[in-house]
Amino acid sequence: MQLPTILKFTDTFYNKVLPLIDDTPLTADDLFLIEYNKIFSRSADTTGFPNMDRSGLLTQKYQFANNTPPIFSSTNLPLEQIIVNRCYELLNEGKVIKFFWSGGIDSTMVLAWLMEIAPARDQLEVFYTCDSIKTNPEFVSEIMKRNFRVTLWSDEWVNLFDKDKMVLTGMSADQLTASLDISFYQDHSAWLFTPWIDFFQHIGKSAEFIEKCNLIFSQCPVEIHTVLDARWWFYFYVRYDYWLTRDWEKNLENIGPVNNKCFFNSIEFNNWSMHNKHMILGDTYNTYKQIFKDETAKIWPNEKFRINQVKTDGSNPLYWVKKKIALHDQHYLFMYLDMNDEPALFRTKNLPFVNMTDIKKSIEDLNAT
Repeated sequence: MQLPTILKFTDTFYNKVLPLIDDTPLTADDLFLIEYNKIFSRSADTTGFPNMDRSGLLTQKYQFANNTPPIFSSTNLPLEQIIVNRCYELLNEGKVIKFFWSGGIDSTMVLAWLMEIAPARDQLEVFYTCDSIKTNPEFVSEIMKRNFRVTLWSDEWVNLFDKDKMVLTGMSADQLTASLDISFYQDHSAWLFTPWIDFFQHIGKSAEFIEKCNLIFSQCPVEIHTVLDARWWFYFYVRYDYWLTRDWEKNLENIGPVNNKCFFNSIEFNNWSMHNKHMILGDTYNTYKQIFKDETAKIWPNEKFRINQVKTDGSNPLYWVKKKIALHDQHYLFMYLDMNDEPALFRTKNLPFVNMTDIKKSIEDLNAT
C-alpha cells in the first residue's frame, strides 16, 4: 500500500495498524540499519523504526520528510558559548519554561545554566521525580537555594500545557555523544579506540556490510576511524531525526506537542558534536560526558558530581513525553505532506477506534487525489 511522504507516524499506527495493512518487506537499506543498530544495542528495534537516514542517501521502505542533514561549519565555538547562546535563545521567547530535570548529567548541566541566566525566577519551573532526587540528591539543594518553583512528578503532566508555556528537556544529548551505555562499554571497552573495521570484521560482519558502512560514513565531514566514532555516527546520523526526541514545530490544530523542545536541538550543538567527538570519552567510563560535567562545575562546583557521576537511564522525561504524545495520537494516525507540500493529518472517522476497512479506504482516497 502506497503511503504519502511521512512527517510522523503515531506509535499506534506504526506498531498496531501498519503491519495489518502493509506487508511490503523492508528494504535492504532498512535491514542494514537494523543490523548496524544491533551492534550497539541489545534491545535494537527489529522493525526498522525509528531508523532515519539524515541525508536521504539510503532507500527505505518509508520516506520521511523531516530529515535534517548535518550542517557543518569550520567555526568551532566553545561549548560554554553554545550553552549560553541556547539558554538566551529559549528564554528570549518569553514563555514560562517547564524544565524536566532527570538528575542526570545532561539535564543537570542545562538546569544549572538556565538558573544562572534566567532573568526572572518566575520564568522557570523545575519538574522532577523521586528518581531525580536519588540520581542527584545534592543538586536538589542548589535548586531550592535559588528559589525556583519546583513540582514533583504527577500524571497530570500529560495534560497539554498552555501554548504560552515551553516544555523543555535535556533529551537529544545522547544522540550528540554516542549514547554510550555502560553495558556496551563493559563488553567492548578494549575495542572503543581501535579501528572500527577491525571490530566489525571481528564480530563477523560481511564485506558488503562494511562497504555500506563506508557509504554512510562518507557523509560525515570528519573522519570515522574508531569503534566509538562508528557508534557516535549511528546515533548522530541515523537516530537524531527520530521525531520523539526532536522539537516539533508543526502546530496542526494544537494536536502535536508543539511546545516541547529539546535543549540540545540546535545547529550549534550539531556542529560542536562533529568537531568534538574526540571529547566524548576519556580512559574510564566515569569520563563519559566529562565535558558536560565540567561545564556544570562552572555554575555548581560539586566535585563528587564532576568526578563520579555516570550516565543514568533518565527515562522519566521520555516516559512523560510518550504519554503526552499518546494522548494526542488518539486524534490522528500520521502526519504527511499533502499535494501542496503542506503538513496534514491523516484521520479516519471513528478515531480513536480503528477499523481496517476505513483506513484502507481513506488511504486509497488520499492516493487518488
